[in-house]
Amino acid sequence: MTVVYSSSGASHYRCHSHLDQTNTPGCRSVSAALVDPVVERRVLEVVTPEQIDLALAAADELAQRDARVLRAFELRVERAQYEASRAERAYNLCEPENRLVARSLEQRWETKLSAVAEAETALAEQKASQKPLPTKAELANLAADIRRLWSEPTTSPRDRKRVLRTLIRDVTLTSDPFGNEVRVGIRWRSGANEEHTATRTRMLTHSDAVELIRRRKLEGMRDSDIAAELSALGLRTARGHEFGRLDVRNVRASIGLARPSPLEPGELTVKQVAEQLGVKPGTVYYWLRIGILAYRQPATGAVCIPFSPEVEAELRARPAVSRQVNSNYKKSHGGVV
Repeated sequence: MTVVYSSSGASHYRCHSHLDQTNTPGCRSVSAALVDPVVERRVLEVVTPEQIDLALAAADELAQRDARVLRAFELRVERAQYEASRAERAYNLCEPENRLVARSLEQRWETKLSAVAEAETALAEQKASQKPLPTKAELANLAADIRRLWSEPTTSPRDRKRVLRTLIRDVTLTSDPFGNEVRVGIRWRSGANEEHTATRTRMLTHSDAVELIRRRKLEGMRDSDIAAELSALGLRTARGHEFGRLDVRNVRASIGLARPSPLEPGELTVKQVAEQLGVKPGTVYYWLRIGILAYRQPATGAVCIPFSPEVEAELRARPAVSRQVNSNYKKSHGGVV
């Protein structure tokens, strides 16, 4: 889901399919004011002195594990350095007259030096990947002060989010398409999972605004123009702010009024014409611009192209289409015509 901020400053969690205008029954916008308190309450309940003791024990275990892993990388570096030192001594003891032997020993020395460099790089990367763990004192202070710090006005939302991300891997929202309940699934970084239920407070848009949206949409008007008309009439959303394009779309989705197709029977979009002829959409736009191809443009701004068999046959006879068809044929047959 994506966080969306309205003009009034309120934040909502909106699923991606909703943003793509492919609404499904379970795809709804959920107010952050409904979900965030549930997650925050659970975090404050979990961070207790007893849980801190468990965290301290886990921190000690992690520190020991990291130390063992780091020691293995250090031993690898030491072994590589020892092998390189032996190769260097063997090269220095070789008589200059034995050129073939000296060249072989020199290559062996260079190989060992490369192994040293690789081992040192791996050690440096391992050290960088091991994030410092909080000290016991820090964890103990966290348990004692988190409730006070959480409610302090000086604690920023960013700091609260950092605490949440430290303890929680992700939160899953499941909305009831026929009711007001939202299931909040919390997956902790420890691997534990739990689910809670939050109830939405239904706020209804005024019936005059809903009826206007329904009527204007059936007339083919764009959401942004509908929002402007609603604002001009003084109509407001259920939350009391001016209508925006997203607000109009949300009302349409709630009353089951999807965006009507601007196409009439026998019409295609630019993309559909391009796919039908095997050309690029830019070619179709060029034909529209120079007047070769007729089109209709309703109030929604969509380009609707009457596409009869006669129009298709005429376009297929054009050189641009013939060249593209031949090019596609060559690609599919390994360049042989």
